Amino acid sequence: MRWKCILYYLSCFLFMFHFLYEGLYKWLDLAYFRMWVNGMPELGYWAGVLTYLIPLTQLIIGLVFIYPCLHLFAFYFAFIFELINNSYLIGALLYGTVFLHPYHTYWKHPTWPEVIYFNSSLSTLSFFSALQLEQKLHSVYNSKKLRNKSA
Repeated sequence: MRWKCILYYLSCFLFMFHFLYEGLYKWLDLAYFRMWVNGMPELGYWAGVLTYLIPLTQLIIGLVFIYPCLHLFAFYFAFIFELINNSYLIGALLYGTVFLHPYHTYWKHPTWPEVIYFNSSLSTLSFFSALQLEQKLHSVYNSKKLRNKSA
């Protein structure tokens, strides 16, 4: 049970660091990120909106991970964000004409499969961390419920 607790807090720290770092990096390097978003297929008008919305969303997710009472919400929010991000990347790669390297803050020139694998692993980790937290909260709720019943 102790190792599950350690893995849980480690995953919280990982996601907090990841989303804060990516959001700040994209926000500080907004000119390059805007150029990259404008070069992606099928975005059109939404490219200007997504240029500011993506870093802001990542910063919000990272800040939500700071508060322990919001961890479950943050894990599901991270899962949905990474799932949408990965779905668009796969769709853009398969059905669009992409001339740019994928934009990623950890690598200089990553390949598309590396970014897709990385996002898939993050979404899987966030989903299973959310399930683990739900199981923990459910067991705590049941133990309190049973303790308050009279004999």
